[in-house]
Amino acid sequence: MSKLGLCRQALIAAGIGALTMLQACGDCVSIGVSGIAVTVIDAATHNAPESVPSLRVTDGAYVEIQTKPSSQAELPVLYAASEREGVYQVLVSAQGYRDFSVDGVRVSRESGSCRALKTVKITASLERIQR
Repeated sequence: MSKLGLCRQALIAAGIGALTMLQACGDCVSIGVSGIAVTVIDAATHNAPESVPSLRVTDGAYVEIQTKPSSQAELPVLYAASEREGVYQVLVSAQGYRDFSVDGVRVSRESGSCRALKTVKITASLERIQR
């Protein structure tokens, strides 16, 4: 088993809490890295949407749903696909807005010995539904 694999096993066994273990494992340890990070904005104001956004990602039979309360102080960022490669359909929705959807979002790992997950960053610009 590689040094990275041994380090990951040791971190999991230790509850991932030991900073000294992280230092001993080297620079390429990444645990719990999200494969997809979606920043949600109101298309008209470029601020946070007025309602709580929801993120749904699917890859075959795999489905994950994430939500985060909207805040006017910062833009909501929703995370999914933790430590999971795949090709995803991404759907962002919020009450009072048209859904934002993108297909074929490919999450993969870096080449080389670390094989760290590469996070795909998406900005979901939600358009308000006219009343």
